[in-house]
This record gives sequence, C-alpha cells and structure tokens, in this order.
Amino acid sequence: MVAAFVPLLGRVRSEQISLFLLAFFTFGHHLPGFLRAYGDRDLFARYKWRFLLAPPLVFAATVVNDLRGLHGLLLLVFLWDIWHVLMQHYGFTRIYDAKIGVTDSKTARLDWAVSMSWYVTAIAWSPHYVHDLFYRVFSSGVPVVSAGLVKAFTWGITGLSVAITMAYAAHHARRPLNRRKLALLACFLLASWYLYTGINDFVAGFAIWSAFHCLQYFGIVWAYNRNRRERAGALAGWAQSMFAPRPVWIAGYAVAILAYGAVNYSTQWIADETARRWLMSFVITSGALHYYYDAFIWKIREPETARWLKLPVPAEIKRNPGLAQAAVFTVALIALALLETSHPAQEVEIRRALARIAQGAEVAHLNLGDALREAKRPEQAREAYQEAARRGGSAEAHHKLGLTLAALDRPSEALAEFERAAALDAAHVEAHYNAALLLARRGEPERALRHLSSAFPGADSIEQAAKQPEAAGLLNNLGLGKLRAGRRDEARALFERAANLAPRDAGIRVNLGSLYMMEGKAKEAEREFQAALASDSNHAMAHNNLGLLLIELGRRQRARPHLEFAARHGDEGVRRRAIRALAEITAER
Repeated sequence: MVAAFVPLLGRVRSEQISLFLLAFFTFGHHLPGFLRAYGDRDLFARYKWRFLLAPPLVFAATVVNDLRGLHGLLLLVFLWDIWHVLMQHYGFTRIYDAKIGVTDSKTARLDWAVSMSWYVTAIAWSPHYVHDLFYRVFSSGVPVVSAGLVKAFTWGITGLSVAITMAYAAHHARRPLNRRKLALLACFLLASWYLYTGINDFVAGFAIWSAFHCLQYFGIVWAYNRNRRERAGALAGWAQSMFAPRPVWIAGYAVAILAYGAVNYSTQWIADETARRWLMSFVITSGALHYYYDAFIWKIREPETARWLKLPVPAEIKRNPGLAQAAVFTVALIALALLETSHPAQEVEIRRALARIAQGAEVAHLNLGDALREAKRPEQAREAYQEAARRGGSAEAHHKLGLTLAALDRPSEALAEFERAAALDAAHVEAHYNAALLLARRGEPERALRHLSSAFPGADSIEQAAKQPEAAGLLNNLGLGKLRAGRRDEARALFERAANLAPRDAGIRVNLGSLYMMEGKAKEAEREFQAALASDSNHAMAHNNLGLLLIELGRRQRARPHLEFAARHGDEGVRRRAIRALAEITAER
C-alpha cells in the first residue's frame, strides 16, 4: 500500500486519496465480516440473537447520540478501532506461530505486549493522531489535561516499549525464529511509524495504513470461507457460491466489497442534511458492528475457527468476549453521555488545549483559529493561523490567515496571504477569488482578472465568478478599474452584470448610470439614477448625478432639489460639485 499510494502524494490531493481508501477499503472491509456472520449457518445459529439485535440497537444509539449532539459514541468507536487493529495484528502473529506448533502462553503474551506498546507509542508520537484522539476525549466531557501530562505519558510508553522489546528479544533468542511472524511484526510497526509520523500528510498516511490493515482482512475472510465450503451445508447457498475458488467469484467478492464501500463514498454528493445524517449514522453503525462481531467470531482459541484456518485445534475455552465487550461498551456509552451532559464542552478551551498538546499538528492551530474566529476574537485567531502557517505552511493556513487579516482591515497583508495560498495550491479557488476581491477594490482589475481566470479556468471566468459570494461587489470594482483605464465597453459589461446580480444596490446603479451619462445615453442614465434612489433615497451621489443630468436635459427646476440634497449630505467632493451646479443655475436666472 505504501508503494502504491505514497508516490501519488503531491500529484493527487490527500483528501481525494483518503476519501477513496476510507470508503472502498476501510468501510468496504466491514462487508466480509458481515458475510461470515450472516452466511455461516453454524456461527449464525450460535450467536443468532446477537446478530439480530445488535444492528438495530447500535443504530438507535447512533441516531440518539447524533440528535442530542453527544460525542461519546464517536470516542468509543475511535478507541475500539485502535483495539481492533491491534487484535487483528496479534491474531495474525498467533496464526503464524500456530502453523509451526508454537502455542505457549508466554510467547503469546510477549507478542501482544510488543505489538501493543509500540503501536501505542507510534500514536503518542504522532501529533495528528494525538490531536484527533484527544479532541474526541475532551468533546465527550472528559476534563482537559495538561500538555505536560501527555508528554510524560509519551516518554513513559516509549521507555516501556524499549523494556518489552528487550524481554521479547531475549525470549526469542532461546528458540527457533519464526521469520514470517517477525517480518509481519516489523512491517506492522514500521508502516505505523512511517505513515503516522514519518510523512507530513497524516490524512493520507492514516488512510493508506488503514488500507494495509483491510487487505489482510479481505484475505483471511476469503481463505476461511473457502475452507469452510468443504463442510456440506456449513454456508448459506449464496455464500457457498461466492466463496468458490473460481476467478469469477473472486471478482464478485471484490465487486461486492467495492459496492458496499460506495455507500460511504456517496455521502459527499448528498445535499440533503437529514438524509446525510441518517447515512452517516449507518456508516458509524457499520464500524461499531464490525468491531463488535470481530471480538468473538475470529478467536483462534475456539476449535471451530482454528479448524477452518488449518491450525492445530486447541481445547475449547468457555469464554464469551462478545457479551463482555457489549457490556463494557454500553456502560461506557451511558457514563460518557452523563458526563458530557453535565459538563458540556467549551470549544475554544478544547481547541486551545489541543494546540498545546499537539503543537506539531498544523490542524490543531487551524482549528483553534476557526474557534476563535467563531467566538469573534479575530486578533487571537490571527495568532493561531500564523502558528499554523509556521507549523505546516499549507495553503489553507495562509488562506484563513488572509481572511482574518481582511476582517481586521489589513487588506495589504491579507492580499499577500491569499497570494501565498494560491502559489502553494494553484487550484485553491477561494484564495484566488479573495485575492481578486481585494485587487478589484484596490483598482487593479488586470491582476484581479488573472486570479479569477485561475480560480475559474475556462472560457468565461466572469460568468463563474458571478455565482460566488460578494460577486456583485467584485464585478462593480472591476468595472471601476476598467473605467479608470479608459476601457468603457468592458466597464459597462461588468456594471450591467453587477446590476443584474444586485438590482437594489444603489452604488452599482449609480456607477452604471454615470457611465451611461458619459456615453450620452441620457434615458438609460436617468433610469439607473432613479433606480438607485428607489433603493436608497438618501444616496447623495445619486441625487448629485441625477441633478447634473437633469441640467443637461434642460430641466433645471427638477434638478435643484436633488442638488440641494447632495450639497447638504454628500461628502466633500459631492458637495463641491453640487454647490457649483446650484450656483450656475442661480446665475443663469
């Protein structure tokens, strides 16, 4: 997976890689487990009521948590994912040992300890993973902890991992090496460290790592059910056919996984918020059920599971991990719901704590900036975005810093940040568009249009820009720039488009009327000035320009009240022009 997807970073957006892998691999790999749960007759008969009751109960819990805005379920699923990954890897180490007859409990415990300790250590040293984990912890009502405590844990688990590794090496030095198991352990830990901490793009790294985990799962489910077919009547009819060792059915198995993954992938195109929330509840339910079922359907200590994985058959152990995990999950979910209800999370406090705990994660500072902007603290938000830009330097960090500087009325600095963002990511539409807005206001239409062309490549970037927020103001300012450059035809087209977008904007109607007046189109100019006054009867420039136009048309008495209004209420330039025109009218009389 590393060789297949890491080279794509920089060529394909990490969000696209992540969306694809998390849908078609991570979510898709839930299906093979469900195929076994509902396609193996003996297994279904043994756990019938769990398989029938768990889906509606978990779905109901997911919907209730979503409707009440609770985060405890997401935290538990997040933690369960870590445990699930560890137990799958541990299961494979036991399979490799069982293949050569190594089944002693000490080796098993050391396999579990070395895998667990180093995997948790990799998570602890990954600022992005720590950020995501503690966000869910704090959002669930758990009190915020200090960055020092988290750092102490990180060094503590690192030291523990080193000690366990030494014990592991000493233990295996006294017995024949199982090279396949050790190669698996090395791949698991090295991939975890590289993809969690070794590459800058955690979003893609996590998704690639997850796909590696899923490929293992695809293989073991296929191998198990293929072997299970040897026992007549063990599988349901559809499962008996699906797991036949024929290319067409292998392809069908892959297509079924991809089709299930498409359910998750489709969420990006669902506009209706209610439908999307129901679908996301299904996605979360699928993950929780996957973790829950795997807690008891893949135990190689159970004779039936070992037999069909072609392993030595152990004596049956009377344990019921499925019920135990369900009980723990239920109690924890209720406890977290009560905790969050009694101690609701404070977004800014949480984001500030995360920025201290996960200092190396750009996203922690970005999210803090977002929370501070939402709380109307732009100066503090600026500091957070500057730290994000320093930590990661992504286009989004510079873009959000630019938005904050613009809100603080620092347009030159904001423009510089928008242009940095656009230079880092040429496809960043918002950065180009916001740069165009500022440049148009500064009277630099050519530079503004270049950014619009980059934001909306194609034959008519103006038409695309007209669909964006603040489009009328942008087109109006571009028109003013074109007018100052003496390009009246282009200015007129921009003013007319702006007036169509914002017909009640008095300023735009005045600008268009003034241009018509320059071109000798008196009728059109009067129409625009009257439209401006219909929208804003106190618009001094509209009164002034209409008065001047009426003088040109020989309607001096009608011009007088408009000019008198402009002389009283306009700015200095408008007042001067109005007073001069009034003096001329008086002199003529």
